[in-house]
Amino acid sequence: MKGLERTRIIDLFKKGLSVEVPKGSMTTSEVLRVLEKSTNLVYRENGIIQGFISFTNSAKAVDLEFIYVHKQRHGVGTLLVGRVAKYAIKNKLIAINSEVSVLDRRANGFYSSLGFKKTRKINYFLYKISAKPSTIMANVHRSKSR
Repeated sequence: MKGLERTRIIDLFKKGLSVEVPKGSMTTSEVLRVLEKSTNLVYRENGIIQGFISFTNSAKAVDLEFIYVHKQRHGVGTLLVGRVAKYAIKNKLIAINSEVSVLDRRANGFYSSLGFKKTRKINYFLYKISAKPSTIMANVHRSKSR
């Protein structure tokens, strides 16, 4: 992502942006550090950021760091995760991983609808989840046809 986009996302966060933080409790400085090292994909409407997704990748997988969507249940989160899945397929990565709060039913339902499966419980509050990029793409296309 271009430096200007990253700066805008960081500015939004500093203004109190509510972001889903799959990595659990993080301080503001930790969030800013992750945003600086992440790849960030942005969704805009009329030039205004309506959502973004931040991720890092290793040799074999993508790790989702943050997802922000201004209006939920409008398909923006699905679109952004689908873009990450396309990136993973293009780069021959075999999985997309994240962490989700045990207590966040909405987020668990969202990830489950895209094909993510719980792989293990990290602690009392977090699950490690994972999905194949091809599974995500199939579920993204299925949700578009509804």
